[in-house]
Amino acid sequence: MLEFQKCLDKTDPVPWKTIRQTIQEELTQPIDAVFSDINPIPLATASVAQVHCALLRESQKEVVLKVLKPGVEDILATDLNFLLVTTKLFEVLNPQLARASLAGIVSDIRTSMLEEIDFRKEVQHIQQFSAYLDRTGMRQGATCPYVYKQLSSRRYLPHLSCAGTKHMQHCCNARQG
Repeated sequence: MLEFQKCLDKTDPVPWKTIRQTIQEELTQPIDAVFSDINPIPLATASVAQVHCALLRESQKEVVLKVLKPGVEDILATDLNFLLVTTKLFEVLNPQLARASLAGIVSDIRTSMLEEIDFRKEVQHIQQFSAYLDRTGMRQGATCPYVYKQLSSRRYLPHLSCAGTKHMQHCCNARQG
Protein backbone atom coordinates (compact mmCIF):
# COMPACT_ATOMS: atom_id res chain seq x y z
CA MET A 1 0.00 0.00 0.00
CA LEU A 2 2.82 2.42 0.85
CA GLU A 3 4.48 1.79 -2.52
CA PHE A 4 1.19 2.52 -4.30
CA GLN A 5 0.85 5.77 -2.32
CA LYS A 6 4.32 6.83 -3.54
CA CYS A 7 3.05 6.48 -7.12
CA LEU A 8 0.25 8.89 -6.36
CA ASP A 9 2.08 11.41 -4.19
CA LYS A 10 5.65 11.49 -5.45
CA THR A 11 6.10 11.42 -9.19
CA ASP A 12 8.70 13.00 -11.43
CA PRO A 13 8.06 16.70 -11.94
CA VAL A 14 7.00 18.12 -15.28
CA PRO A 15 9.53 20.69 -16.56
CA TRP A 16 8.73 24.27 -15.50
CA LYS A 17 8.56 25.42 -19.13
CA THR A 18 5.66 23.01 -19.78
CA ILE A 19 3.83 23.98 -16.56
CA ARG A 20 4.28 27.69 -17.33
CA GLN A 21 2.84 27.13 -20.82
CA THR A 22 -0.21 25.38 -19.34
CA ILE A 23 -0.81 28.26 -16.92
CA GLN A 24 -0.43 30.83 -19.72
CA GLU A 25 -2.86 28.94 -21.98
CA GLU A 26 -5.47 28.98 -19.20
CA LEU A 27 -5.10 32.67 -18.33
CA THR A 28 -6.87 35.42 -20.28
CA GLN A 29 -3.93 37.78 -19.81
CA PRO A 30 -0.12 37.48 -19.74
CA ILE A 31 1.19 35.41 -16.85
CA ASP A 32 3.43 38.29 -15.71
CA ALA A 33 0.38 40.54 -15.40
CA VAL A 34 -1.15 38.14 -12.86
CA PHE A 35 1.90 36.94 -10.92
CA SER A 36 4.96 38.88 -9.81
CA ASP A 37 6.75 35.64 -8.97
CA ILE A 38 6.24 31.90 -9.45
CA ASN A 39 8.64 29.43 -7.92
CA PRO A 40 9.70 27.13 -10.81
CA ILE A 41 10.58 24.38 -8.33
CA PRO A 42 7.41 22.42 -7.59
CA LEU A 43 6.14 22.33 -4.05
CA ALA A 44 4.64 18.93 -4.82
CA THR A 45 4.07 16.66 -7.77
CA ALA A 46 1.65 13.77 -7.98
CA SER A 47 0.14 11.58 -10.67
CA VAL A 48 -2.44 14.14 -11.82
CA ALA A 49 -1.15 17.59 -10.94
CA GLN A 50 1.86 19.62 -9.94
CA VAL A 51 1.84 22.44 -7.37
CA HIS A 52 3.87 25.64 -7.39
CA CYS A 53 4.01 28.63 -5.04
CA ALA A 54 3.43 32.08 -6.48
CA LEU A 55 2.90 35.72 -5.56
CA LEU A 56 -0.11 37.57 -6.98
CA ARG A 57 1.01 40.80 -8.62
CA GLU A 58 -1.90 42.99 -7.52
CA SER A 59 -2.31 41.92 -3.87
CA GLN A 60 1.17 40.43 -3.23
CA LYS A 61 -0.57 37.46 -1.58
CA GLU A 62 1.13 34.06 -1.57
CA VAL A 63 -0.89 31.48 -3.46
CA VAL A 64 -0.54 27.86 -4.39
CA LEU A 65 -1.00 26.97 -8.07
CA LYS A 66 -2.32 23.50 -8.83
CA VAL A 67 -1.68 22.65 -12.49
CA LEU A 68 -2.95 19.57 -14.30
CA LYS A 69 -0.10 17.59 -15.82
CA PRO A 70 -0.13 17.42 -19.62
CA GLY A 71 -1.64 14.30 -21.12
CA VAL A 72 -3.44 13.20 -17.94
CA GLU A 73 -6.89 13.78 -19.44
CA ASP A 74 -6.15 11.73 -22.56
CA ILE A 75 -4.54 8.85 -20.69
CA LEU A 76 -7.31 8.67 -18.11
CA ALA A 77 -10.09 8.90 -20.71
CA THR A 78 -8.45 6.21 -22.85
CA ASP A 79 -7.94 3.84 -19.91
CA LEU A 80 -11.44 4.37 -18.55
CA ASN A 81 -13.05 3.97 -21.97
CA PHE A 82 -11.16 0.71 -22.46
CA LEU A 83 -12.34 -0.48 -19.06
CA LEU A 84 -15.95 0.44 -19.88
CA VAL A 85 -15.91 -1.30 -23.28
CA THR A 86 -14.28 -4.37 -21.73
CA THR A 87 -16.90 -4.48 -18.98
CA LYS A 88 -19.72 -4.24 -21.53
CA LEU A 89 -18.13 -7.06 -23.52
CA PHE A 90 -17.95 -9.24 -20.39
CA GLU A 91 -21.64 -8.56 -19.76
CA VAL A 92 -22.47 -9.70 -23.31
CA LEU A 93 -20.35 -12.84 -22.93
CA ASN A 94 -21.68 -13.59 -19.44
CA PRO A 95 -25.24 -12.23 -19.05
CA GLN A 96 -25.19 -12.91 -15.30
CA LEU A 97 -22.68 -10.06 -14.94
CA ALA A 98 -25.26 -7.70 -16.43
CA ARG A 99 -27.50 -8.26 -13.41
CA ALA A 100 -24.76 -6.78 -11.22
CA SER A 101 -24.77 -3.63 -13.41
CA LEU A 102 -20.99 -3.82 -13.69
CA ALA A 103 -20.92 -1.59 -16.79
CA GLY A 104 -23.14 0.93 -15.00
CA ILE A 105 -20.79 1.01 -12.03
CA VAL A 106 -17.73 1.42 -14.27
CA SER A 107 -19.56 4.17 -16.19
CA ASP A 108 -20.27 6.04 -12.95
CA ILE A 109 -16.64 5.68 -11.86
CA ARG A 110 -15.50 6.92 -15.28
CA THR A 111 -17.74 10.00 -15.07
CA SER A 112 -16.62 10.77 -11.53
CA MET A 113 -12.92 10.39 -12.27
CA LEU A 114 -13.09 12.58 -15.38
CA GLU A 115 -14.86 15.26 -13.33
CA GLU A 116 -12.09 15.10 -10.75
CA ILE A 117 -9.52 16.36 -13.25
CA ASP A 118 -11.63 19.42 -14.08
CA PHE A 119 -10.46 21.97 -11.52
CA ARG A 120 -13.59 24.08 -12.05
CA LYS A 121 -15.43 21.25 -10.27
CA GLU A 122 -12.90 21.41 -7.42
CA VAL A 123 -13.58 25.16 -7.11
CA GLN A 124 -17.29 24.38 -6.72
CA HIS A 125 -16.58 21.75 -4.06
CA ILE A 126 -14.31 24.08 -2.07
CA GLN A 127 -16.88 26.88 -2.24
CA GLN A 128 -19.66 24.50 -1.12
CA PHE A 129 -17.54 23.32 1.79
CA SER A 130 -16.70 26.90 2.74
CA ALA A 131 -20.40 27.82 2.71
CA TYR A 132 -21.13 24.75 4.85
CA LEU A 133 -18.51 25.84 7.41
CA ASP A 134 -20.08 29.30 7.56
CA ARG A 135 -23.65 28.00 7.70
CA THR A 136 -22.94 25.55 10.53
CA GLY A 137 -20.67 27.83 12.55
CA MET A 138 -17.77 25.43 12.18
CA ARG A 139 -15.38 27.98 10.64
CA GLN A 140 -13.40 28.24 13.88
CA GLY A 141 -12.74 24.51 14.03
CA ALA A 142 -12.09 23.84 10.35
CA THR A 143 -11.03 25.73 7.29
CA CYS A 144 -10.48 25.43 3.59
CA PRO A 145 -8.43 27.48 1.15
CA TYR A 146 -9.78 30.59 -0.52
CA VAL A 147 -9.90 29.92 -4.26
CA TYR A 148 -9.52 32.56 -6.94
CA LYS A 149 -12.46 31.50 -9.07
CA GLN A 150 -11.89 34.28 -11.61
CA LEU A 151 -8.38 32.93 -12.29
CA SER A 152 -9.32 29.24 -12.15
CA SER A 153 -9.90 27.03 -15.15
CA ARG A 154 -10.26 23.41 -16.17
CA ARG A 155 -6.50 22.74 -15.90
CA TYR A 156 -5.34 25.31 -13.38
CA LEU A 157 -6.39 26.28 -9.84
CA PRO A 158 -4.86 29.08 -7.76
CA HIS A 159 -5.78 29.32 -4.09
CA LEU A 160 -4.55 30.88 -0.89
CA SER A 161 -2.68 28.53 1.29
CA CYS A 162 -4.16 27.70 4.67
CA ALA A 163 -2.15 29.49 7.36
CA GLY A 164 0.22 27.32 9.30
CA THR A 165 0.49 24.51 6.79
CA LYS A 166 3.78 22.88 6.01
CA HIS A 167 3.72 23.78 2.31
CA MET A 168 3.66 27.54 3.04
CA GLN A 169 6.88 27.14 5.02
CA HIS A 170 8.34 25.38 1.98
CA CYS A 171 7.27 28.26 -0.29
CA CYS A 172 8.85 30.86 1.94
CA ASN A 173 12.02 28.82 2.47
CA ALA A 174 12.42 28.16 -1.24
CA ARG A 175 12.09 31.87 -1.98
CA GLN A 176 14.70 32.80 0.64
CA GLY A 177 17.11 29.99 -0.33
